[in-house]
Amino acid sequence: MADYHKCLEAGCDAVMLEELQIDRDTVTRWQRLLDLSEVDFDKEGIDQDCTLEVWSVEFDNGCVADLKLCSGDTSLFLDPVLFRPLNGGLIEELVLDCPDNILGDHVFANYVMRVTLKTE
Repeated sequence: MADYHKCLEAGCDAVMLEELQIDRDTVTRWQRLLDLSEVDFDKEGIDQDCTLEVWSVEFDNGCVADLKLCSGDTSLFLDPVLFRPLNGGLIEELVLDCPDNILGDHVFANYVMRVTLKTE
């Protein structure tokens, strides 16, 4: 954890990358619904105002990046959050703007969560 703080204080360019693979059917289903401006929650069998999925990666220094798929009042959105370790737990460090796509690089300063399709 000390290296993490040193890097932040020094403004270093070191990047930590972790890759997460998600199966094609999962990405296709959720991305289709993410692309809609309004979702028929009853038709899709989805609850409103809740977390539907959480995909996570852990970095070597104990930081964790979550990509949460959530439902709101009328549509779905992604909520990317970086947590850092503190006193045996995790605290929220950084929240990104809601991206449009599940796949791709979700960049939290020097931390990158790369989401790709699972190869079969």
